[in-house]
Amino acid sequence: MSPELLSLAVALGEALEDRDLSGKSYTKLGMPGGVFSRVDFRNTDFSGSDLRESVFDQCNFDGANFSGAALGRATFNRCSLVETCFENASLHAAVFNECFMMRA
Repeated sequence: MSPELLSLAVALGEALEDRDLSGKSYTKLGMPGGVFSRVDFRNTDFSGSDLRESVFDQCNFDGANFSGAALGRATFNRCSLVETCFENASLHAAVFNECFMMRA
């Protein structure tokens, strides 16, 4: 899915479920308030993106890059975040429920 299409889907309030978006580049993309369920985001680059107040349920972020991303009030439920980079990301009030975070 292209960055433009993803941003539009989130802006229109579409919940994204059961998608493979692994290895994509979604840098500096505006997607606040997105709802994602069972999405494969392995090795995806979200650096500099706005994901504030987004909800991620059972998503895989292994090897993903959130450097400098805005993740304030984002919720991660039962996600895998192995070797995920959060360097300089804004995590104010972000919630991680039952997530697997090794070397993150």
